[in-house]
Amino acid sequence: MCLVTSACAIERLGQPTTPKAGPAIALSVLSDRIYTVDPSTGARHVAVAGLANFQSGYAVWAPDHLNLAYGNGGIWEVDTATGSRHLLVGGGSLSMPTFGPAGSELAYGNGLSIWVASLDPVRTERVKLTGTLAPIAPDWSSRTRIAFEGVELDCSLSYTCPATDRSEIWSMAPDGSDLKRLTSVGHAENPRWSPDGSHVLFVRRIRTSAGTLEQLWVVASDGTRLHRLVPGDQVVAADWSPDGTRMAVVTAGSRPSTLQLSIAPVASNGHVGTLKTVGDPFPGTAATLDW
Repeated sequence: MCLVTSACAIERLGQPTTPKAGPAIALSVLSDRIYTVDPSTGARHVAVAGLANFQSGYAVWAPDHLNLAYGNGGIWEVDTATGSRHLLVGGGSLSMPTFGPAGSELAYGNGLSIWVASLDPVRTERVKLTGTLAPIAPDWSSRTRIAFEGVELDCSLSYTCPATDRSEIWSMAPDGSDLKRLTSVGHAENPRWSPDGSHVLFVRRIRTSAGTLEQLWVVASDGTRLHRLVPGDQVVAADWSPDGTRMAVVTAGSRPSTLQLSIAPVASNGHVGTLKTVGDPFPGTAATLDW
């Protein structure tokens, strides 16, 4: 279904792109392309190429795990079985989509605001948040909460309210009510809900005299039990498998301007096991994951 009838477009991308062995990982290399990755073999297939800029990508699976929504001069949806795609929401700066649990709603943003769209019937509403918070990378949980990275804006000296380097993980109801800050760590980004909606993982950025550390952390949905998940200081993005028994993590590769995907088992108590690389490194410096 398309939310903008005058701008809808259908495009063929060629042969089917989704690996057939198990649920694939959607891996978006920002400003480059979107892959579907077989978590067992690391085999990569290009679902979308030619992403325009670093605001493009952020691919997420629809609940059927067949279609991907992503940003690239608007919110698009691609059928990974046929390669056809269509425009869901027009708008050059729109990106970072996330489906509601039933697949009938879609949230997305532009780096300053978040909108929620009902897909049937068509209805789009802007979520009202405090003017000193810029929401980025929303993620919709199975418990109907939306988590996002909230970048702190400085409105003390300018009416334009420039962004600061401070950000935390927040959660809210889909209409923007019941807004809660989950972290107070200085800089947190790339939130992803656990499958049961009880926890949010995120990348914590820590500046030191020796450089910037990027670590994988997790917090409970009520803001408690904050702790680090895995070792390593070059984490780019991560996500749980749909059943919660595995975790995918993207880190900086061994060579400059490359990234590496790894998979680890997750125990029933939430403990994350040893990460093992899957597939070869791939070009890029920034990425997002959806499994």
